[in-house]
Amino acid sequence: MGYINPEVGGTVIIDLSRRLVPPRFSILVGEAIYNLRSALDYLIYELAILDSGEVQEQTQFPIESSEKRWRNAAFGASKREPRLKGLTLRHKACIKLLQPHYGCNWTGTLRDISNPDKHRTLTVVRFTEILSVEPASKGPVVVNPSIEGKTTLFDIRINPSSNTVDMNTDVLFKIAFDDGAPVVETLQVLHSEVASVLDVFQPEFEV
Repeated sequence: MGYINPEVGGTVIIDLSRRLVPPRFSILVGEAIYNLRSALDYLIYELAILDSGEVQEQTQFPIESSEKRWRNAAFGASKREPRLKGLTLRHKACIKLLQPHYGCNWTGTLRDISNPDKHRTLTVVRFTEILSVEPASKGPVVVNPSIEGKTTLFDIRINPSSNTVDMNTDVLFKIAFDDGAPVVETLQVLHSEVASVLDVFQPEFEV
């Protein structure tokens, strides 16, 4: 219920702070990303043991955007051991198919958002409002969505002939990374892709 001066009208402002995304949400998103990438790292760790017969130190699932960086990761550089140490050429070839430089886009997305700065600054980039206002008069009601970055998402301007206004508002938000990619949908895709990779390699470990 809102009060408006019946003689001059006025503005009802629904003001939502920029702290629309609770800090805990960013932490949970970061944990989900970390676990997805860790699952791929564990895959390389186990493949290295399977192929070489022993534990290999400092292995990692590489995510590279150039042939040179891929070769350094797979076979080593002058002063750096390969991250695919212990893997057979066949398994290295399989991992190459999952590289951004070879056309696999989802691994590039996982690498990019695993940067902590990418999920500590989650923002609201789009919202929809379901708004019903019932003033005593037939005065105008104007809803003005704000541009991204403003603290006032919209205001309602009413010029009623009565002192009270009944108002019901539902606001639906879309949460996204800095590049505009929607968080929930992106994580769902990455989860599906990582699970598919693990399923493909599962027969390798079956005796």
